[in-house]
Amino acid sequence: MNRSHPLRRPSTGSLSSLARSTDRNTTSPSGLDFLQPALSELNDEASTLATNISHLTELHNALGTFNESFAGYLYALKMNAFCVEWDQVRSMSLQEEGLI
Repeated sequence: MNRSHPLRRPSTGSLSSLARSTDRNTTSPSGLDFLQPALSELNDEASTLATNISHLTELHNALGTFNESFAGYLYALKMNAFCVEWDQVRSMSLQEEGLI
């Protein structure tokens, strides 16, 4: 089962079939005019790839910022647990033991 990728345009053919086509312009001194459609498609796809990579970079930076902030929050919770005396917890444990 051959599925095409949803973001990828279907190929219009190989370069050799473009070179053999009879409707190409033969007035070019180099004879490479058949490459123009393929190169323009390559340029479009390369610009799309560059845009997608820049979006991924922005997402990576946002996740890095969130990670640093959340790590600071967890560290503050841990330091709070070491610094604060919870009298209610101590009295509840003493009540459970029957000492109060």
